[in-house]
This record gives sequence, structure tokens and C-alpha cells, in this order.
Amino acid sequence: MKEGVRLRPVQFHAKALVPRMISWGGAMVGLVAVAAFLFIALVHLADNYHVDHIAGAWMALTAYAHQGVLYPPHYGDGFYGGTRYGPTGIMLNTAAAATTGEYLTSGKVLALLVMAAVLVLVYRIARDVECGRAAAAAVVGAVIANYAAEFAGTSIYGDALAVALQLAGIAVIARRDDRVGAALAGTLVAVAVTAKVSGLWGGAAILIWLILRNRRSIVAFVAASGATSIALFGLGALLSHGRMMENLVKLTGSGLNGFPNSLGTLHLKTADLLVHNAIATTLLLPFAFIALGIAISRRAVHIVDLAFVCSCVLTLVTMTDVGAGFNHLLDLSVLVPLQVAGVLRRLRTPVLHAVMLAALATATAVALYDLRHDLKQAAVGVASGETPEVLVAPALDGVLAEPFLSEDPSLAVERGQRPVILDAFMLLRIFGERPDLEQRFVERLDSQEFANVVLIMDLNLDDVWWSESHFGAKVAGAIDRNYVMVRKVQGPVFRYRILEPRRM
Repeated sequence: MKEGVRLRPVQFHAKALVPRMISWGGAMVGLVAVAAFLFIALVHLADNYHVDHIAGAWMALTAYAHQGVLYPPHYGDGFYGGTRYGPTGIMLNTAAAATTGEYLTSGKVLALLVMAAVLVLVYRIARDVECGRAAAAAVVGAVIANYAAEFAGTSIYGDALAVALQLAGIAVIARRDDRVGAALAGTLVAVAVTAKVSGLWGGAAILIWLILRNRRSIVAFVAASGATSIALFGLGALLSHGRMMENLVKLTGSGLNGFPNSLGTLHLKTADLLVHNAIATTLLLPFAFIALGIAISRRAVHIVDLAFVCSCVLTLVTMTDVGAGFNHLLDLSVLVPLQVAGVLRRLRTPVLHAVMLAALATATAVALYDLRHDLKQAAVGVASGETPEVLVAPALDGVLAEPFLSEDPSLAVERGQRPVILDAFMLLRIFGERPDLEQRFVERLDSQEFANVVLIMDLNLDDVWWSESHFGAKVAGAIDRNYVMVRKVQGPVFRYRILEPRRM
């Protein structure tokens, strides 16, 4: 040792060490959540995991479009159409199906890629609001650990596409709110609306942001979004020979029939869906409102704050629709953790910063616990090299006699057939305007045309499911008097009720 050189003892500062450990602990939990999602999604790319009647409707729309029929007519040749899904998602699924020639794996691959884009955008926006890498990873984990988000990335729904496009618009305008940035953001959120007609929170947040920050860019934003919407909806109308607008105009708000009566129970419905399908979001929601309060008190509102508020409002409005379900929580599942990321940016006190990170990690861990059975099922499938029987496609193989009527259209699509009913929820709305079609359908049931009827709910005529959601009371009554349930068979999501004709 050279003379005069003194070694300084290494000092450990507990006040700095504990927050750092919490930070990296949160990052590790977040990375575990992402890994768990990817593992589940990749294992189930070619089976019926999370394929339900809504995914079946998407598959049917894709099959129709792949065969040159974009938006099938409400009725034709004994088959019933009707949907309120936007054209962009249908076209993307159709493009994916063109590469594989089928509608299951192609749809799931697309869903996985779109959800991967959502997670990348969440990470990027979290970094843009000055979150460290570890904190941003924790935010991503809190998003994908939610069942609603995991479902969106492993099934065939259109919700994730609209979220990804709106997030992209938010990311663009956060970086540059000049005319070029506003035009690009306007284009992205307009495409989001064509993917999901209710995907409006991104555009609303950006418009408010420009009013507050740079009004000179509003014209560019409105012009770009307007031109894009007109072009895409116009193209859809042209390719569908006008059927797209007939569907979207007549059916988009058709589930709001009970709007005044639903307001009293709105908070109960929303809370129930949150707790059971987005537990991480539920646990983080109070912190998200704290972040909003801090932003307002400091007059430091960010575009993410505006997106969060607009999403809350839009989600509550959407939940008044009788057909709204847990998939409509995806927007909040993404924006609530991002809102918490805003707290991390604004809190300079290490202790408070650590508390927020711990909340993110805890919420993610709790949500992951809810996915333990799905993880176990995927692991067992990999270890055995076999797909569980309930997930094998086509579902109910060897069980159904033909012709059959199914509440879940995926059963027909997976067999290469056209489903008699594209969407049972829409059927009830169509019959409301076309009683003649309803009467004709009742007559088909009275003649016992179908060898099997497959339901996803028990046929209890007192259940509002049959009067407000699927088929309608007259059709349900016709099924009840002409068919009898012979067994229940577990499917990928539901226990299917198999009915046979009654002996007269």
C-alpha cells in the first residue's frame, strides 16, 4: 500500500437502501407478471383458452369478411347478422386470417401482438413522466396482471387495439403538441374510434390538453381526426355496401335501453366487475385519485391525468349499457397504473415514493395470485405435451348433432360453418325493430328445425338474461317449450347446456 493513501470504509445508508430495494422489488414483480402473461398466451395460441361467445362473434365476422362479406346483413338465407364492432379490428383480423386460413390462432396472435404494443407504450409513457426504469417496469406489471388485460391479450376481442391506438396518440402529444404532433395524434385516435366506437377518451383528453397548452394546434388535430374518420368509415361503408353504417348507427347504443334505471346500480355493477376482473386496478384506484389531486393542487396537470379522468367518465357511461362487461375495464386497467406513475414523478420524498412503489408491487402480486390456476394449467399442458380436453378446438367435438343452434358462434366457426346467429345480444335488438324476423325464428323453433340447441346460461325464463341480453323472451319461450336439456358439458369458458327436441 502506498504511503499516504487512506482507504475509506464502505457506508450503507439505510434510508437510501430501503427505497432502492422496494424499487427493484417492484420491478421484479412487474417482470414476473409480464413473463407470466407471455407464458400463458404462447401456450394457448392454438386452443380455445378464453374463447367465449364474444370471441366467437369476432371469429364469425372475420370468417364473413374473409369470404368477401364485410358486415353480413341482419338476415339472409336463414342466418342472422348484426354487430356494433368497428371495422378496423375486423379488417386486421381478416388480414391475419388470410395468412393462416383459419380464425382462431390468427386472432390470438394478433391479440398478443396488440397487447405487447400496449405494454411497450405503457412503459414508454411511464418513462416520459420521469419514472425510473424499475418503476416503469412495476407499472407495466400492474397493467398486465389484471385479468381484464390478460384476457384481452389471450382472446379475440377488439378492445386492446383501441387502447393501443389511443395510448400512441397520448404518447405523441405528450412529446410534441405542435401542429405535426397534433395531426399525428388526431390520426391515431380517429383510427381508435374505428376500432371501437366507444374509444373516445384519448381524443377527448388530447383536445382538452391542446385547449390548455397550445390552441394553435387544435385545427390540425380536428382536421386530421375528422379526415381519418371519414376516410375509414367511408371505406368500410363502401366495402360493406352500406351495411356497416346500418349496423353501427342502429346497434351501437342499443344496450342503453335501461339507461335511467341503471344509474342507481351503476356503482355496484362497476365495483363488482373491478373487484373480480381488475383487482390491481381496484387496489390502485385510490392512489390514482391522490395523484390527480396532487396534480390539480400543484397546477401541474399532465396529459395522463386528463386521459384518466376522461376514461373514468367514459367507463361509467359505458357501464350503463346492459351488455357492458369486464372487457370494458381494460382502459382503466391501463390508465390507473399510469396515473400512479404520475405520483412517482411528483413525490420527491423517498418514503412516500417507496410507499407508492410498494402499492404497485402489492397490487400486482395480488392480481397474479388470481391467475395462479391459469399458470398451473399452462404449466401442466407444457409438461404433459397435451391440450386439456376442454380447450381442444372445435369445442364439443363429437357431442353435437347437426344442424345446431348455438348461443356461442365459435362452435360453428371452428367447424367451418356459418353460425345461425352471429351475436345473440344483437339478435334481441334486431327483433325489436323486425318483429317479423322474430316470428319467423319462433316458427323455426316450433318446428324443431335444430337437432341441438346450445346455451351458455340455464333456460330460466324469469332470468333477465333472456329478456335483456340474449334472444328475447319469445325466442327463449319457444326454446323452452320445444327443447329439453339433456346434459351440461364443460367448455373453455362456460358449461354448455345441450338441449334436444322434446318428444311431442
